[in-house]
Amino acid sequence: MTSEKHQLQIVQAFRGIAALIILLMHIEVVAEFKFGGLDFAGRFFHQGYVGVDFFFVLSGFIIFLVHGSEIGRPEAARDYLLKRLIRIYPIAIILTAVKLVYLHLTSDAMVPTYKSTVAVAIDSLLLLPQDRFPVIDVAWTLSHEMLFYMAFLGAIVVGKRIAARLVAAWVAVMAYLQTVAFLAGADQVYSMLGLFLFSPYNLEFLFGVLAAWIYRKALVPARWASLMVLTGLVMGARGFFYDWIGCCPVLLARCLFWGFAFFLIILGGAILERAWQFRVPRPLRFLGDASYSVYLFHSSVLIIICVLMARLGLMRSGWEQGTLVACGILALVGSLVFYVLVEKPLLRAGRAWIARTGSEKQ
Repeated sequence: MTSEKHQLQIVQAFRGIAALIILLMHIEVVAEFKFGGLDFAGRFFHQGYVGVDFFFVLSGFIIFLVHGSEIGRPEAARDYLLKRLIRIYPIAIILTAVKLVYLHLTSDAMVPTYKSTVAVAIDSLLLLPQDRFPVIDVAWTLSHEMLFYMAFLGAIVVGKRIAARLVAAWVAVMAYLQTVAFLAGADQVYSMLGLFLFSPYNLEFLFGVLAAWIYRKALVPARWASLMVLTGLVMGARGFFYDWIGCCPVLLARCLFWGFAFFLIILGGAILERAWQFRVPRPLRFLGDASYSVYLFHSSVLIIICVLMARLGLMRSGWEQGTLVACGILALVGSLVFYVLVEKPLLRAGRAWIARTGSEKQ
């Protein structure tokens, strides 16, 4: 068995790619809604939101791969929980606070006024589920991340057998609610909290968990891995140009499709890395390490950069595409700098504190 660090290299690359896809989609969104329907790259990245689906499957894969052996070991719950909280909350709180200050100091017409309310600010800082976008739009996904982390914490405490039964019960309830919604011709027939708890998005974490379980058990021979990756890529290419709005229920169809496609790509890629012992280029690994900062930071600064470019007269006819690309590059570079100067030191300090306090208790 290769080292855990080596096993996760392909996953880091996947995280970096997913973050870039979402950044490119947001360039398109800003171009369209901030600059009067401006076309970026022929709207090729209009379905870049699938990067979120990719992140959810990856999260399930990573958490089970790293912490799967802790299921049924309640003594591991403390360190697991602290690591997850330190991984998510500090950066989210910092960037949300900065965005709130920005909202109070400026009047950005593209930002809804409800984001300045106290209730939304508190819910956003705590990453609680909301019926509208939080202060940082993309941070809505972090509520699902935390739900999955808490569910996995429960598995660590209660053990595999009970956890498996609870997961099966959750899938059954979710399937029932989605079926009722489908027959009623509606997107949902239950409350906002119910929509959150039984969201099909949560299925994508389970696709990742299943992929990690198969990978750890070595149930798929390496000779099948290339076919798995190819199949997943073909599905992805087809799905990227599919009009999901025509599906009912839209979200369930999307999550099943992309969950399975990314399941094949991630599992196949991990098996190939283990079999071939290849190394992912350092820049791509670095981008994967910084993917959380890229994900949260770029969405906060991209609009500001684009507005500044427009005021400098760089959004003029014939210059738009190059200027939008430059905006994306600046947002990416800013995100990477934020990772190096803020996120990485915070993570290092947090992990050291967990190790130190854990050893003191022993």
